[in-house]
Amino acid sequence: MEVDRVIFLSTEFEAKTYGGFLRELLTHLAKWHKNRALYEKQGRSSDLPGFQKKWGPKSSVGKINEEDLLDYEDFRHALYKWHIKLFKVSIYECDVTNTCNKEYNMF
Repeated sequence: MEVDRVIFLSTEFEAKTYGGFLRELLTHLAKWHKNRALYEKQGRSSDLPGFQKKWGPKSSVGKINEEDLLDYEDFRHALYKWHIKLFKVSIYECDVTNTCNKEYNMF
């Protein structure tokens, strides 16, 4: 589900909880963005099903192929795109719409 729809359909409490989740998630991912070794250790392991380029029946069972995992620069690019998308949603919701619930839940 898209972030703007989640915020629009949320109560104040749900929006705050979702915002806290996004903050914690992006804080953790920022640590990986700054440190290649940390990303290689925590975010790119053949035992973790996380950041993969390809998904299929084989990706959920057994060892994950090294070439199917995102390398460091691909991860950084993906994180950049997520930040841009979140920024665009926040700007749109705050500047274009006049719905108080959306603006209140956004921050």
